[in-house]
Amino acid sequence: MTQDPQRRQRHTGSGGNSSDKQAGWRKPSPTAEAIQAWLVSKLSEELGIEPHDIDIREPFASYALGSVQAVSLSGDLEDWLGRQLSPA
Repeated sequence: MTQDPQRRQRHTGSGGNSSDKQAGWRKPSPTAEAIQAWLVSKLSEELGIEPHDIDIREPFASYALGSVQAVSLSGDLEDWLGRQLSPA
């Protein structure tokens, strides 16, 4: 999977201001719609299919996502959201 620019920026150390973190600043959480759009985009990219071919009502298992792909997607989502997610 390709990394989004925000993730690359965070890993290179050029993103985020430590004084913002010290002051308790936190970026706003994305909406459910933004998270859904992100997931559809990443899943379509990973599987090599068009985003409109993904039915959001179907479970991930119906797309035959391998465990490595699922863990990678989960890790990317954690990075994008800036918070830890439950493995379940």
